[in-house]
Amino acid sequence: MKSVKSIIGHRNPDTDTICAAIAYQEFLRFKNIEAKAFALGNLNKETKFVLNKFGVNFPEVINQLPKDSEIILVDHNEEDQSIENFNDLNVVEVVDHHKANIQTDKPIRIHIEPLGSSCSVITKKFLAKNFEISQKIAQLLIAGIISDTLFFRSPTTTETDKKLVEKLNKIARIDPPAGGLEKFSLEMFNAKSDVSDISTE
Repeated sequence: MKSVKSIIGHRNPDTDTICAAIAYQEFLRFKNIEAKAFALGNLNKETKFVLNKFGVNFPEVINQLPKDSEIILVDHNEEDQSIENFNDLNVVEVVDHHKANIQTDKPIRIHIEPLGSSCSVITKKFLAKNFEISQKIAQLLIAGIISDTLFFRSPTTTETDKKLVEKLNKIARIDPPAGGLEKFSLEMFNAKSDVSDISTE
C-alpha cells in the first residue's frame, strides 16, 4: 500500500506557504503521487481571504504527524521552522526559495531557486513538465507570488516572478476589467492589515 506524503510549509504560515502546499499537492497528483497539504498553524487573514475568494478549502491544521511519516517541505527547509516532531519523520523532498540549511541521512529531492516565492518555484515545475494548471491553482500561485514579493515591490523580486505571474494570469483571469492584479493585491494587503476584530486595548 502506497503511503500518503504530507506536504507542510513553515510554522505561522503565510499565503505563499499555504498556496504552495496546495498547488504542490496538485502537481504531485499528475505524477500519481498521493499527497496531502497541511498547515502548521492557523491561517492569517490574507490567506483566508485568498482561499475564500477562490473557493478553496482550508488545509487541516496540525502540529505533529505519526512517526516515520514521509513529509515534503515547501517554503522552508530548517528544522526549527518545521513540524514539532520533525526528527521522527522522513523528509523525502524540499521545494523552497530560501537558503539551503538541511541535513538528511539519505539522498532526497531538493529544488531550491533564488526566486521571490515558493509559488514561483512550483509554477516553474508545472511548466517544465507541461502539466495543466487549472484556473484555481493558477489563482493560488499568483496569490502566493504577490504576497511574498509585495506585488513586485520586495527586493527579493526577480524578473522571472513577474513573467510567471503574467503567464499564470492568462489562466487565472483575475478581474481583468475591474482593476486586475493591482486591485487584487490591494484586496489581499487590506485583508492582512485588517484589525477590526482587535480591541483598542
